[in-house]
Amino acid sequence: LAEAIVHEVMHLQLTLIEKIAALVASNAKSFYSPWKDEMRNPQGILHALYVFRVIDSFFGELSNRLLESPEAVLHVATRRNEIHSQIRMIKDFAESKELTALGKIFAHRLIKKIN
Repeated sequence: LAEAIVHEVMHLQLTLIEKIAALVASNAKSFYSPWKDEMRNPQGILHALYVFRVIDSFFGELSNRLLESPEAVLHVATRRNEIHSQIRMIKDFAESKELTALGKIFAHRLIKKIN
């Protein structure tokens, strides 16, 4: 439940950010989304990248401070590994010509923390 709440709130937050700072120059090209296992436009990929990086950070904080049961620790570790693997699959996305200069910086910083 917590992951779903963080997920939706981060989509809303990034939408607000996009109202004042252009991150995507064009949605003309499609990219593979490891989260949906389908092709998506750059804005969809950027949203997924942001949302799942925040979820990864959220789970990182949980695992460092609050988790006590072995099941919870295993779930969080497994989920974080999945997210890291998915982000590695799109590591070249940050170089896309579909992103603005600011969008490239943003994507690079989100991806860099995983590699």
